[in-house]
Amino acid sequence: MDYKKIWSEVITASLIVVISAVAIISFMVISDQNVDIYNPSDKIAVSKGTDKISEVLNLIESKYMGEVDIEKLVDGAIEGIFENIDDPYTRYLTEEQFDEEINAGDEEYSGIGIHMGLNLSNGKVRVLGVMPETPAYKAGLKAGDIILEVGGTKLNKDNYNKASEKIKGKEGTYVKLLVERDGKEIEFSIVRKTINASNISSEVIKGTKIGYIKIFAFERNIYNQFKNEYDRLINKEKVEKLIIDVRDNPGGFVTDTIKIADLLCGEGLIIKEEYGDGTVKTFKSDKSASKVPFAILVNENSASASEILAGSIKDLKAGKVIGTKTFGKGIMQSYIELENGGGVAITIAKYYTASGNEIHGVGIEPDIKVELPKGTSIDYKVNPNTDLQLKEAINALK
Repeated sequence: MDYKKIWSEVITASLIVVISAVAIISFMVISDQNVDIYNPSDKIAVSKGTDKISEVLNLIESKYMGEVDIEKLVDGAIEGIFENIDDPYTRYLTEEQFDEEINAGDEEYSGIGIHMGLNLSNGKVRVLGVMPETPAYKAGLKAGDIILEVGGTKLNKDNYNKASEKIKGKEGTYVKLLVERDGKEIEFSIVRKTINASNISSEVIKGTKIGYIKIFAFERNIYNQFKNEYDRLINKEKVEKLIIDVRDNPGGFVTDTIKIADLLCGEGLIIKEEYGDGTVKTFKSDKSASKVPFAILVNENSASASEILAGSIKDLKAGKVIGTKTFGKGIMQSYIELENGGGVAITIAKYYTASGNEIHGVGIEPDIKVELPKGTSIDYKVNPNTDLQLKEAINALK
């Protein structure tokens, strides 16, 4: 028997099954927290591509003198497909990466309790907030700290997504961080514990009747978290005005963002979604609006869902948008789980504001533009004496 020929045919059959799964097997689509079945268009011609890849793998198996790892080659082929699509948001995800992204914002995980974000202009990873009574809080990490290394690995924009995975880990184990604060490097060794996640922080600004809500990311359950703090500030703390901060917020789930916009804005169009097949979906708010006057803070790192919220507030004239022009990510991705492991994120729609303006590549211009002094950055402490954008928001509300 020609075992090599048989083995080659087995490899070919396996590859066809795996590659075909990307395009023609029914997918689990996880978009806006709904599960649906994805049926690809008849326009997708996969047979020619799979035949070509199969031919190449057959040649490698029959001619190459060394050993090969089929799974590794298949992953590489799929990654290559997505790398050749001119869209950084449409990408292949390993099983670990896929689970990490779709479960972002789950109520519990094992880690240290920080929110962090990538500064898109300089590639630095900054601590945006520290959750109270967590290992990070007790160790002395502070909002504004720049994370230089995690476990000895230097962080940059290319490996930022893996930083969160490295900081999380088994409860009771330690993670080492090297951070920069006020120009000095500080080392931390922090034990991981179970964290009850929250993407919201709030307080009453000292000496005022103004409430402040910081949204770190629009992840799962963010509407309920926001509504709880919104109600607490207005009904219990009796604030008379409100500042919402989405600076350095990278975005997240759209469904909850629309709910927050509906809570704050009066009757009108919140956002319009335009899909590749020409389908258009619109989302509107009802007549009810915020019980108090409010402003929203944005900057060049406010992206995606942050821009949807800011754009709806601006177009509906519900509140003042203050800061600098936002990032300009106005496209939506669906997360699709592959039957054979891993998944893909695929851009499926563009967002337009109520007035019809495109967000992607353009951004949202603030009503009141406030640049931070050159060489300075947000320190993420609620201090209007040092935060000029926050100070302007207070003045605007007054």
